Amino acid sequence: MLQHISVKYTVLIFMALCCLFLILLPSCVNNSQKIKSPSVERGVIDLREWSFEKNGSVSLNGEWEFYHGLLKPDDLIRPEIRGIRKYVKVPGMWKDLTLEGGVIPARGENTYRLEIISIAGEKIKNLSIYCIYSAYRIWINGILADEKGMPDATSQAGNNYVFIHNKKFLSFTPVDGVNEIVLQVSNYDYKSGGIYRPLELENKEVTEHNGYIKHTIDMIIVGLLLFFAIYNLLFYFFRRQNTPAFYTGLFCLTLAINIFNLNIRILSGPLSYPENPYLLDYLTVILLVLFVFMTVRSLFPDDFFQPVYYSNIVVSAIIIPMLFFMNFRKAEQLMQFYFILMVIFILYNGYVFLKAIYNRRDDAILLSIGFVSLFTGGINDTLYALWIIETVNIVQYTMVVFCITTTIFVARRYSMEMKKLSNELVEKNISLGKLDRFKDELLANTSHELRTPLHGIIGLSESMLAGTSGRLTPVAMENLLLIASSGHRLSGMVNDLLDMAKMQDEELSLNLRSLDLKVLCESVIKLSLPLTGDKPVEIINSIPQNFPPVHADENRIRQVLHNLIGNAVKFTSKGKIEISASAFPPADEANDKDMVEVRVADTGIGVPEYYRESIFEAYSQIDSGDARSYSGTGLGLAIAKKIIELHGGRISVAPGDECGSVFKFTLPAGPEQNECSSLGTVTESMYEPGGNISAVQFSSISGDYRTEGFDGNPVILAVDDDPINIMVLRNCLESKNCIIKTAADGISALEMIENDRSIELVLLDIMMPVITGYEVCRRIRLKYMPEELPVIMLTAKNMMSDIDAAFEAGANDYIVKPFHISELLARTAAMLKLKKVRKSPAKGISINSRGTICLFTFIDIIYITSSAKNIIIHTADADTELPVMMKDIVHRLPPDIFVRIHKSYIINTGYIRSVDHVISGRYRIRLRDEDDTALPIGPAFLESLRKKIHQ
Repeated sequence: MLQHISVKYTVLIFMALCCLFLILLPSCVNNSQKIKSPSVERGVIDLREWSFEKNGSVSLNGEWEFYHGLLKPDDLIRPEIRGIRKYVKVPGMWKDLTLEGGVIPARGENTYRLEIISIAGEKIKNLSIYCIYSAYRIWINGILADEKGMPDATSQAGNNYVFIHNKKFLSFTPVDGVNEIVLQVSNYDYKSGGIYRPLELENKEVTEHNGYIKHTIDMIIVGLLLFFAIYNLLFYFFRRQNTPAFYTGLFCLTLAINIFNLNIRILSGPLSYPENPYLLDYLTVILLVLFVFMTVRSLFPDDFFQPVYYSNIVVSAIIIPMLFFMNFRKAEQLMQFYFILMVIFILYNGYVFLKAIYNRRDDAILLSIGFVSLFTGGINDTLYALWIIETVNIVQYTMVVFCITTTIFVARRYSMEMKKLSNELVEKNISLGKLDRFKDELLANTSHELRTPLHGIIGLSESMLAGTSGRLTPVAMENLLLIASSGHRLSGMVNDLLDMAKMQDEELSLNLRSLDLKVLCESVIKLSLPLTGDKPVEIINSIPQNFPPVHADENRIRQVLHNLIGNAVKFTSKGKIEISASAFPPADEANDKDMVEVRVADTGIGVPEYYRESIFEAYSQIDSGDARSYSGTGLGLAIAKKIIELHGGRISVAPGDECGSVFKFTLPAGPEQNECSSLGTVTESMYEPGGNISAVQFSSISGDYRTEGFDGNPVILAVDDDPINIMVLRNCLESKNCIIKTAADGISALEMIENDRSIELVLLDIMMPVITGYEVCRRIRLKYMPEELPVIMLTAKNMMSDIDAAFEAGANDYIVKPFHISELLARTAAMLKLKKVRKSPAKGISINSRGTICLFTFIDIIYITSSAKNIIIHTADADTELPVMMKDIVHRLPPDIFVRIHKSYIINTGYIRSVDHVISGRYRIRLRDEDDTALPIGPAFLESLRKKIHQ
């Protein structure tokens, strides 16, 4: 607290010192530029020794001759008049002067006389007259030089003049010897007459030069003020809530008018106001004070006492109209009253600034610099007007400083507000990002919770359809089929929600391979037939038998077909739904791939023309009212569009030939042979981790398990904390001659694996109590290789991160709940086949290539090469590239068969033909294959190769 107070007092002391410095600076500058000049003594001033070129102007201060009454130069040469002359100090007001023990009357007429002694050849001089409030008439060397008003013996006859605030310059050429100045002054209106400011004498050319400089500076200041005015007003125009900018702009504009009017009268000619030529000056002064008040109040509203603010507005609103109906005399008297109020208002502004600084308002000190300069200029001009200090008027220039600091303050405050808003926006974006991630997690967790009961519903119904519970009646089978179909539909909706979230995060990935489009459509149609119910709708697959394959993601295209055929069934009450396809060459040279167009045509209600573009937008539905005839989430077509575009194709809708609609989408054509149709080869590294493997893919290794079951009664451990899931697995697998052992948590599963060596396959759920399926799989892999004890993850989570985590933990395969029984059986068959390969004499290695299990027997492998982060396994049948690193498989190769000859090569010793010496210290090995392969031997591996050959 003490530190806080000390800082405030330090700031206040600093501002006070600055104020004092600014007050004294003009006086110091003014005095430093002049040396002591001659003074008037008994009505005479001798300037013969004074150099106007070196020393500048001379103030005609001192003892002037003084006469009562109005006397002309001819009158002053009479002896009787000379005899009554007196001497008074000039400058000075009559009420402040004494003459022979008495006070000079404040009202009346008097005459001043001065003799200036100069030498011949002097340049033309300018006599400056400033602040003679009363009427006057002046002669120089007997010639009438100027007059204001008609000084007479009575007030009724004279004083019909207007006081001129600016300096008046009278030019004359000094004569050799005595130069006479006679000045008549008449006062009947003011409190006192007299000469209020010194008369000065200087060279005319210097006066004109100084006047030109002052005029130029004033015009520059006017231009600067106009710039600030336009800047602030435009600032307010584009940001209306920034009222300080508006008031600052009005203040700058008013001050520019005031300064310009002091140099060039605006109200002149046709615009003149003869009753009061100073009307515009008075108006601008009042408005300047008002706008300062408004600016300060808008900047620090919490520190401002509102009644004071409104009192200023009321006073200004009363005085301004009155000035238009007053002559100069009355307006001047009214302004004298206003000047008192103005001082009060300015002092209150100072109080507000001090309060703002004390309360640590933003940038209050910065703005106080401008106000201190304004306040100091006002004090300087006041002291100068009271003849306390000898300086110059500077208030109009300190107002410019106030304008600049206020403009900087307003711009800085706006910048700080924008920075604050930017920071808030960043924080909100971070918060939105967290909410978005929370949304994804919520969707994933919710989908898991939905999939778990769905898995039970679908699994139990399909297992009953498969005959696990005995023979069923046709009605029961039909009902179970509808239950399974509805479960799959609900599962599809859950998948749509998750896919939509992935689309928004651009995380939707593809698992590309060559697909038989006709077979894929047949499987989709088979699942879609129950959706027709009792409607007379026929679903026809018109794709030719030998139609070329497409290069696409099987599951994603299956999803697209499900959505399109499902929509067609939904909106078709009778008729047919036909799926057809045709191939066509590329449309441009940039794309050299052939394309395939797939069409899904129906005879339903069709799609209105105005809706054909927006129908592919998310949550868009033709009938979206509460009483709509067709249900759905409105996501299917949006997801289908995104999937097709990811494949490089396009999707559109057109009207049917007679009725209904035709949905068309294009896909790139694939190679003639499916590269993943057998276990001997893999795809060309286009798979993503966790890619699903269809039942068709495993047909070559599954045997006849669908009808006869698995051979040898394999023992399978099912680990899941949900008893319904356990029941589904038991129903599915026990009917296929499998022995099912179960565990409700990971700890129990690990104990069973440790104590029971007969377990050949583990079906493992991920989300379980105590420890997760990931951790269980990691612990299994500490003792068992993937081909020794395969692990299939069963879970409702299908996020890419979950799939990656499963394979990193050591899983062989991954199945997302709810799944088809055929898929479970196919994957189980593949893993059991892997186990048999491990046990068979023809030992081999299995490699998980992004979700695809590839098996190679050791005897078939000739050599292995590494390329970047991939390896190539060379066999007699094919060269297979896999996206794994050499270091990940080298320890899994038996050392009695394979040897490493280079950091990039591993060879099968059974294929060595010869080892040749190439040049000094360098060797090459030749292999017995069709290509007569020759590989270099690394020097670091030469010794190990020699030992292997020797053995």
